[in-house]
Order: sequence, then C-alpha cells, then structure tokens
Amino acid sequence: MANNIIKVNHLPVLTWNRLKINSSEAYISKTSENSIEYDLPASIRTDSVDFITALSEFEALSGSVRRESFVSGKVPIYNEQAFITGMGKEADDYLASSGADIVIIDIPAEVNLSEPLKINVSGESSLFIKSGAGSAANIVIDAEKADFLSVRIFLNSGSQINISVSRVNNKAQFMTDFGAYLQDSASLELYSVLLGAEKIYCGIGIDMTGDNSRFKSELAYLRGSGEDEDINYNIIHRGRNTESEFNVRGVLLDGGSKTLRDTIDFRRGASGARGNEQENVLLATEKENSVFNKSVPLILCEEEDVDGRHGASIGRIDPKTTLYMESRGFTPEEARRLLIHGHIGSVARSIPDKDIYKAVEKYIEARI
Repeated sequence: MANNIIKVNHLPVLTWNRLKINSSEAYISKTSENSIEYDLPASIRTDSVDFITALSEFEALSGSVRRESFVSGKVPIYNEQAFITGMGKEADDYLASSGADIVIIDIPAEVNLSEPLKINVSGESSLFIKSGAGSAANIVIDAEKADFLSVRIFLNSGSQINISVSRVNNKAQFMTDFGAYLQDSASLELYSVLLGAEKIYCGIGIDMTGDNSRFKSELAYLRGSGEDEDINYNIIHRGRNTESEFNVRGVLLDGGSKTLRDTIDFRRGASGARGNEQENVLLATEKENSVFNKSVPLILCEEEDVDGRHGASIGRIDPKTTLYMESRGFTPEEARRLLIHGHIGSVARSIPDKDIYKAVEKYIEARI
C-alpha cells in the first residue's frame, strides 16, 4: 500500500486485462476528522473497539462460511476475506492501520424500531451492525463529510434491515465499502444516492448463506465533466430459494465516466435462487462521444435450478418527450431537469429523510 494506493473493486474472475476493468487503483484521500455521531434508542447496544477486534467478531459470526482459497476456477481475490465486502481485502488492511473510527451497533432480537436511525459519519469510519433474529430497523447514513465509509452487517434469521447511504454536495473523493451476510429468511434493502464527489468508489458484497433470504439494492449517480464513478457489485447465492435484485440508475453529462462491475454468483446448493440486475443509463449530453460508460455484467453458475438475469439500457433524452413537455409550457431547460430528476429521484425518494431528498433536488437544479 505504498503512498496509500490500494487495489479495490476486484472482479471475481479475470477478463482481458487490456480493458483495465479487472480492478481499480484508489489513492486514499483524507479531508475530514474521523467521527461517528448517532442518537440511538436505549434498546440498541453500541461498542467502540479497534477495527481488528470488530472484524474478528464478525468473521466468527459468519463462521458457517469458511475463507475460500479456490472456488470453481474463480480468482481468489475477494475470497481472501472471511467476511466479504465489495472492495476487497486491501481496503480492510488500510482501515486496520489508519485509525478509523469504529462502532459496533447491536440490535437485539425481536426489536422492531418504528423510527429511522440516523447516523452521521465523517473522515474514515467503519460501522459493524448486528441484527438479532426477528428484528427490524431502518438506518439512514449521512456520508456528506465522509472520506471512507465501511459498513458490515450480519442479519440473523428473520431480521429485516433497510440501509440508506447518501452523499450529495461534497466534492472531495468518496469511498464506500459494504458487506453483508444474510441468514435464513433475512431481508436487506440498500439505497445509495452518490453524487457530488469528483471521484467515487463503491463496493457492495453480499453473501446470502441462509435459505429464503432476500436482498434488494437501488443505486443512483450523476457524473459530469471530470467526474468518475467506479462500482463493484458482487452477490453470492448459497442458500436455497434466495432472491436478489440490483437496480442502477445513472445520468452521464458531458465529460462524465462510470464503470460498473456486477456479478451474480450462484453456488452449488442454491437451488431455486433468483438474481436480477438492471442498469439504466441516461445520456444527458450535448456533445457526441463525450462520456465513458463501461459495464461488466457477469453471471457465474454452479447450480442448475437457478434464474439469473441481466438487463441494461442506455440512451439519450428523447426529443419527442422534451417536445411534448414544451408543448405543456415547460422550457427546454425545465424539461431536461425534470427528466434527470425523475431518473435519480426515484431512488432518493426511498430514503426516509426529507432533508436528503431536498438536498438532491437542489443539487440537480444547480447542476443542470
């Protein structure tokens, strides 16, 4: 990790290296002091420990799945982690040595929280979240001042957790690394609105070990001149009748760039599993050939009785649509802004925080 440069967002299998999409190199950039601020109900237990201690505890929780050195010809890069994340082991190694703020949040069994839990993170922060059997919670993470956010969550049987991550106005580089293990009948939903920063790295790694577990993710981004987003999504289906859904909604303005690696990995024994990934890219550009858009959809399969699907669409704003809107009294600029807002706003509306949604609205109005 010389000069704080780490390799992140590895594909689980290698492709032609000339395309330079097997992984990314990220230069660590720190702009804010580390802090994790929250006001949680008395029923929620918290503990502040060092990164190695927290990671060891969560690796023990996921002990039913051993660290893998070789799996059906796959490159054992992300499998070096006993508790996987989207970015990979070098991100863990960096956080272990960086002095990032760490907190373990323990939601007891059968606790059902009616109000969202709001957490504000700054600098380099790592959240370890445990949800007890049958618990339910809605967690909103404001990462406006964050440089590097790492989140791991272990969902016990029957627990239901929704997590939202937002970054809107801050121009500094942002890295977010997410990992989760789902036990029997657990349900996890993840909503991410990642805007503002000139460079964004986003890793999402999910291990669905339990039968009948469910995962859904919605991610929105907007990239313009000099802005780049690097996304790695890797979901492993191990349990029977597991279900995953990943939707990416992005807008590319002139000069913007984005790389998306998305993998659905059906392991032996995951009979009846279903995985679906959909990407929708809106080109709100005025110049020809002014954006870079790379997508790497993968389906890896060791089981016959599974259903895996990928879908992708990319296109410019339809002139007929804008013409119709102009006939209803909108200016061309207003019509364009509404279409872009509708593209991103569908994800932002899923975050249970009105202030975040208003911030997204203001951001789009200022950019378009």
